[in-house]
Amino acid sequence: MIQYDMTKQELDSYPTAPLGDKIKQAQVDYVLSIVAGDSKEEAYARLFPDRYKKIQGNPHRTRNAIYSLEQGEYVSKMMKTANKQAYSRFFGKVDKVLGRVYDIAMSEDVELKDSMTAANTFLKNVPKAPEEIDIKVEVDIKDSYKAMLLERKKFMTELANGSAIDVEVVDE
Repeated sequence: MIQYDMTKQELDSYPTAPLGDKIKQAQVDYVLSIVAGDSKEEAYARLFPDRYKKIQGNPHRTRNAIYSLEQGEYVSKMMKTANKQAYSRFFGKVDKVLGRVYDIAMSEDVELKDSMTAANTFLKNVPKAPEEIDIKVEVDIKDSYKAMLLERKKFMTELANGSAIDVEVVDE
């Protein structure tokens, strides 16, 4: 199961409960109706009957009224929250299905043909890991450090090419 950790900034971005504000409560009910599967026009007509009576029969004005409601700060925050929750639940379900397919593929109690089919399904649908990750590191090296490295390189070259190392070959 996928765990979704929420940051404080994200929590602050969520809308607060309406607590007695009838308009905001209607907006909450509107979003909940949309999430439950009602059409936007049905939800608008049921929850904002006074507004809907004024625009009923004019599809252009109805679309504009719904658009204007959904673009409001409070409703748009609720829609974003609902979308995140639906997205999390969807991936939780996918994870659960892939877990069951994996269990079938790895089970020795299942026929080989079913196990191979499950393994094939699992491998086709499990998310792929990124093939390559580029990491770029920029280092600002000061001139003194560069000079010290050049001196060490020069010292090591002289040490390797000079007569400082005596090697004696012994024949047996």
